[in-house]
Amino acid sequence: MFFVTLHHEKNELIEFLQRQVGFLQGKLDEALASVSSLTLSNEKLTATVDELRRQIASLENVIKGNGAELSKEKADGCTIIPMSGELKKAARPSMGHAAHYRIAVVSS
Repeated sequence: MFFVTLHHEKNELIEFLQRQVGFLQGKLDEALASVSSLTLSNEKLTATVDELRRQIASLENVIKGNGAELSKEKADGCTIIPMSGELKKAARPSMGHAAHYRIAVVSS
């Protein structure tokens, strides 16, 4: 009788462990799917960051180029002077008055 009960408990334990293995296998499959999805998202974000870095570098080069052009103009003696006396009244000319200015090169 003792061996029959022990055999029965052993079978129940095996069935329980098999159910646990199935449950844990399902959880492992879910985790692997999540990892795959997160890896794909990470790769897309990395590509986006790389593209943004390239764009920033390009913009920095444009800004540096514009800065160099401005420095060159300043070194060449370029100045902006009003073409007529009417703008002398305004402390700060608006963009609409931009046509009343001209660039003059002052020789050094």
